[in-house]
Amino acid sequence: MNEDERTTALFGPRALKAVGSPEWCWQTIDGLKSYYGYLDRDWERVERLLGELEAARAWEVVPPEGPYGSLDRMLQAELGTDERTFRSRVVTAREHAERATPAAAHRRPTKQEQANKGSVRTFIKRGETSDYLAARIARDRPDILEAMKAGQFPSVHAAARAAGVLGPRISVAPTVTGFARAIARSLSPADRRVLIEQLIAQGCGDGGAPGGSSAPARRPGVA
Repeated sequence: MNEDERTTALFGPRALKAVGSPEWCWQTIDGLKSYYGYLDRDWERVERLLGELEAARAWEVVPPEGPYGSLDRMLQAELGTDERTFRSRVVTAREHAERATPAAAHRRPTKQEQANKGSVRTFIKRGETSDYLAARIARDRPDILEAMKAGQFPSVHAAARAAGVLGPRISVAPTVTGFARAIARSLSPADRRVLIEQLIAQGCGDGGAPGGSSAPARRPGVA
């Protein structure tokens, strides 16, 4: 099977192809390669597709003109990794997902926890690391956690936004016009007035003089 024939094999529903046929094998391998690139979130799909390829003994089917002969050779040719490394990475991804335990409710640490803090990291810091966000999702929205494990979100941050752990964000061009447009889109008239007051209070008043002074800037060479 040449490259064009392999590409053609990727079209159409896989479910309508005979399990174990060259077309089915190529399409299943292609899916495995795609999900393997996002192993941290798609490890379940990777495990499932690998199991299907093993059941069909795909390495004895493709390439039709000279089958790979073993799972290890097939993985090296298609994914650039040997079977041992492949399985190890899948196990690591699964264990990482299973360790996403709910974060503890915010409270004052006990004396014992304070004593242990120097040697053992007892509390998860607030922030936006993937581990922290996954723990918050597990605590506050177990349903979102399950959807995340099932690969329904492109990233932990996307899942965190859906769970309400992270607020919405906007992209702003670093120009006066860009900020002005973002403010107009995102803030109510009342919030804009508050923003102006805060800018003036921080020394960003008219003319850029400290304290909001409206004194004009000096021209070069003018006393």
